[in-house]
Amino acid sequence: MSSSSGCEADTQKDFLDQIAFYGTVISITVLWWAIPVVTKIKKPSFILKAIAWSAARASQPGSAALFAIKGSATPEERLGLYYNGMAIHGADEEPMPWYMIGVNLFMDAAFSLFPAIQLLFKHTNCDSDDLWASLAPQFWYYPSVPTAVFGIWIIFDAKLFKLSWRSSRLVGFTLLIAIGLILTVPPIVSASKQGAQASAMLLPLVTYVGMSVAYTLGSSWDTSISARLKALLWAVFAALYAVLARNFGIFFAAFYNTDDDNSDPLLTLYLPEDVNRKVFGIWYLIMGIICSLFSVWGLLMKGGPREYLGTVVLQMYGLTENVEAAHPKEPLQQEQEVVEMSTT
Repeated sequence: MSSSSGCEADTQKDFLDQIAFYGTVISITVLWWAIPVVTKIKKPSFILKAIAWSAARASQPGSAALFAIKGSATPEERLGLYYNGMAIHGADEEPMPWYMIGVNLFMDAAFSLFPAIQLLFKHTNCDSDDLWASLAPQFWYYPSVPTAVFGIWIIFDAKLFKLSWRSSRLVGFTLLIAIGLILTVPPIVSASKQGAQASAMLLPLVTYVGMSVAYTLGSSWDTSISARLKALLWAVFAALYAVLARNFGIFFAAFYNTDDDNSDPLLTLYLPEDVNRKVFGIWYLIMGIICSLFSVWGLLMKGGPREYLGTVVLQMYGLTENVEAAHPKEPLQQEQEVVEMSTT
């Protein structure tokens, strides 16, 4: 690859680029399981289920956002559902404290949005070859952005705007599309003007949009065996798609020969010299597969999001009156109500 302008060499040494890369690596391979372990350390029986919901947000953000927005009675509840899931995932009934809102906001902004935003403020002085070479590897960051966009919107909606679920869903998905275009169109236009491979830059946009679709929660009100099987198939498809979008590109690039000057920059991944490329690539792919498998369980577990959302939809359209029977309360909640009744 050409480096006549020195752009590529500068890119490899740029401190912010390294932060962006490692931030994305940590987000995709570590945070989705480490945070639930830390937050549920006092409730060990819920750790795996909490990991499952965190994985659902990471691998299937469209489904997680739809569940939180449509399944909530209030914007405050919407916030808790998106970040913590249901009681079955170990979520607390109390509203999310401000410090946790700040932590979630920081992590979404720092580990997902920052790497993508980096692309808008760099490489304006590169020639055509260097522009594409320096941009291409970072485009694999984009599929992790929808999780952050949905989360940040739900935070601001819960605390400031307090919209109805229909309005919140409309604004949330509109913001998602707008941010995707803002992140993608300027580099494509810039590359086109300089004769670079602009058409190849559409691939990250496709993966970005695909991560935003709620594949798993369609027809959630249908409890028939065929509908449940269909939901499972869609969940597996979404999980495989997430692996391809979030992990496979980095995995493949880690094995790709970067010493060839004619190699495709899209498949070129620069790593520190002391990092074993093959070990890194295999680890990155395996963690993505595990995350996606957990996401299927997080959305489809018995008494979980799909069942609950189905009940909400039926109640919304007046098709059932027996919501309690469909979703019995947790034993602890039942015990609390008995105590309250006995004291009145």
